[in-house]
Amino acid sequence: MQIISIIGWNSLLLIFFAKSATQLLGVLGLLSPAISARQIVPAATLLACTFIYFSLLWGARGVATISKILVAHVLIGLWMLYLLVSHRWPELSAARPALARPDRLWNYTTGIELGISSTLSWWPYVGAMIRMAPNARTAVLPVMLGMGAPVPLLSLIGLAGVLVLKTSDPAQWLRTVGGTPYAIVALLFVGAANFGTAIAGIYSSAIGLRNFAALERTPWWLLLLATIAPVAVIGMLIPELFFAKFGTFLAFLGVGFAPLCGIQMADHFVLRHRRVSLTGIYARDRAGAYAYLHGFNPAAVVALALGCAVYIGLLNPLTFASSGPYKFLTASLPAALGAGVAYVVGSRVYGRHPRGTATG
Repeated sequence: MQIISIIGWNSLLLIFFAKSATQLLGVLGLLSPAISARQIVPAATLLACTFIYFSLLWGARGVATISKILVAHVLIGLWMLYLLVSHRWPELSAARPALARPDRLWNYTTGIELGISSTLSWWPYVGAMIRMAPNARTAVLPVMLGMGAPVPLLSLIGLAGVLVLKTSDPAQWLRTVGGTPYAIVALLFVGAANFGTAIAGIYSSAIGLRNFAALERTPWWLLLLATIAPVAVIGMLIPELFFAKFGTFLAFLGVGFAPLCGIQMADHFVLRHRRVSLTGIYARDRAGAYAYLHGFNPAAVVALALGCAVYIGLLNPLTFASSGPYKFLTASLPAALGAGVAYVVGSRVYGRHPRGTATG
C-alpha cells in the first residue's frame, strides 16, 4: 500500500509539475501555437523523472540539497495567500461552495474528512522523513513544522481560490489579482512545490523497496529506477486520464490508510507499550518479534478488512453518499478506532500479541 500510494502521488505531482511548466512556457510566449499541451506534458514529465533519478543517485544528500533550494516556495505560497485574502476578503467571507449540501453539519464534517483522509495518505512520506531520527521526540517538531503547519496553510490557497474565483489554479486567479507577472510567480511556485515533494516521495519508495528481503542487496541505482519507471510510464502514456481520475484514487487511499494507522497505533501504544525491537525488524527467524505467520499478521489483516468495511459503511468514497453517524464522527476516525480495537482483540485471541519487546 505504501508503494502504490507514493507512486500515485508522485505521478500526480510530476504531471502537475509538467502542466505548470507548459503553462509557464505559454505565459512567457515560448510555446509555439503548433505545439499542444498534450505534447509538452509527457515530455516534461519524462525530463523531470530523469533529473530526479540522477539527483537521487546521491541518496539522502540529493534530497537535502534540493530541499534547501526549494524551501523558499513555502514563503511564496504564504505571500500568495496574503494577496488573495487582502484583495478579495469581502468576496471570500461571503462566498458559498458550489457543491454544498443543505445540511451544514454534513458539509463541515466532509471538509474535516477530506482533510484527514488526504493527510493520512502522506503517512509513508512522514515515515521516510523520520526514519533516521534517533527517537520519536526528536522527530515530532520537524514533522509538525515541515508538514503539519505548512500543508494546511498552503491548502488554503486552493480553497480560497475556488471560493472566490471558482478555480483552484493559482496561475489563473493571481493573473486576475496582479496580472501576468503574478501568474509567472504562481507557476514557479506550483512547479517547485510539486517537484520538491515528488523527490521526497520517490526517495521514500526506493527505501521502501529495500525492506523486501529479495531486494535488500539490490543496487541503489536499480531500486531507484524501479521506483521512478512507473511514474514515467504513467506521465508519458496516460497523463490526462490519470490526472482526471486521481480523485478516485485518493478516495480509496483514505479507505485503506485510516484503518492501517489505527492498527499501527494500537500495536505501538497498546500492545508493545511504545517499545520497538530493532533486531526483530531485521530478523529472519520465525521466532522474531514481527515474524507472525510466515511474515503475515492474521490479526492485522482481519482488522484492516474490518476497518475498510466500517469506512465504506459510513461513507461511499466514490459518490460521497453517507449513512449512520457519519456527520457526527467522520468516516476515518471510526475506521481507525474500529481497526485498532479489532487488532488488539484479534492479537489476544490469536495468541501472538507482543509483550512490549525492548528496544535494541
